[in-house]
Amino acid sequence: MVDIRTLPDTDALGAAAAQIMGDALAAACAATQDRVSWVVPGGRTPRSILPLVLARTDIDWARVDTLASDERLVPVDDPASTEGMLRGLFADAGIPCHYMSFGSDLDPDIAVATWNSEIDRMAWPPAVAFLGVGDDSHTASIFPRRIEARDPEIFTAAVPETAPNVAPRLTLGLGAIAQCKVILMLANNATKVAQLELSMAADADPNELPVAAVLRMPQAVVLRV
Repeated sequence: MVDIRTLPDTDALGAAAAQIMGDALAAACAATQDRVSWVVPGGRTPRSILPLVLARTDIDWARVDTLASDERLVPVDDPASTEGMLRGLFADAGIPCHYMSFGSDLDPDIAVATWNSEIDRMAWPPAVAFLGVGDDSHTASIFPRRIEARDPEIFTAAVPETAPNVAPRLTLGLGAIAQCKVILMLANNATKVAQLELSMAADADPNELPVAAVLRMPQAVVLRV
């Protein structure tokens, strides 16, 4: 049974999401003196939610590795860069950012190899993964009718530009997401809620609705308006 929690508005949803992520990271830091990690998305939603997590003083940020759920293969100073956005949020909060970067080479084969090397050296598994629900039921950059949606063993992948989504991508696959200790998904508007409800159906096909594959993971928590 999927753990789905309905919030009255987007402000309440953001506060609840930040609480879940912050508590997971704080608990992970308290449980070990080693490094810990989390997975966060790009896009618009994190810009308002992640500052609430970064304000937590019970998290030893010097020990936290940050990994994006997916990356657009654009320069870090491009407005579409996930890395640029996340580094900016950390800088605004005045805390260190130990970011798992794909580097500066935008060639997909080189970028994914660099990213995999970064993942190999980070704390694993992540304490929490924050994922969105796309308007077409994609999550991270796992898009409908692509191999990443059909193969649950894929750990990471380079994804070609997939219209209407701009730029080639790197993405965590379902195999990596399944290893995260907590998976937090957000559906913060009517379109995303509609995709969420389609994906919850018992006969939902992950090839058409990639969110369905994540909802079947027992550690998934869904916040919706």
